[in-house]
Amino acid sequence: MGKLKKGQKVTIGLAILAIGILILGADRIFVSADNASYGQSMTVLTIVALFFFLVGAIWLFRVTFD
Repeated sequence: MGKLKKGQKVTIGLAILAIGILILGADRIFVSADNASYGQSMTVLTIVALFFFLVGAIWLFRVTFD
């Protein structure tokens, strides 16, 4: 992470968050519309999208305070 400029690091963080948003959107499109709670309707794609959100948030946090 040392050789990249701060602007490039922010762009990478935003790209990671955008990937998470796209995955979560695709997941919500394909999940059946049943009356189950959100926790019961979580799929593997939901977990992957949340992982991307977590990684993107940590990345942007580190860039901000670097």
